[in-house]
Amino acid sequence: PYIQYQKQIETNNRFVKKTQNGRLIISWVSKNTNRTTISAVKYKHTQLTLNQNTLKKGEYTLSRIGAIQVTPRIGQNVLTLRYVPSHLFNILMIVNWISWLGLIIVVVTMYIFKNRFRIN
Repeated sequence: PYIQYQKQIETNNRFVKKTQNGRLIISWVSKNTNRTTISAVKYKHTQLTLNQNTLKKGEYTLSRIGAIQVTPRIGQNVLTLRYVPSHLFNILMIVNWISWLGLIIVVVTMYIFKNRFRIN
């Protein structure tokens, strides 16, 4: 796997990469429409857009190490990667914030009652 990583990711420097608004934008020029291995890894919730077209399963493949393989068009190509968390993650974040808010309310309430009934 380490040699594959070195070939597919580390030394594959024909791509121009930049980030914008939480997205990874990879651009390159292709001389043919042969399947191209992109030096980036796709995770379960990663959304792929090639030349402004959202890719669905079957429109791309992954190498053994998860590197993205797409069929480019001749000329300039742009692949955009965006990680979209699952709905469960968003729900758990809301639960987290509500829990912290509840804890703060309990601590403040305990502090107020403790000092309110203090006998001097």
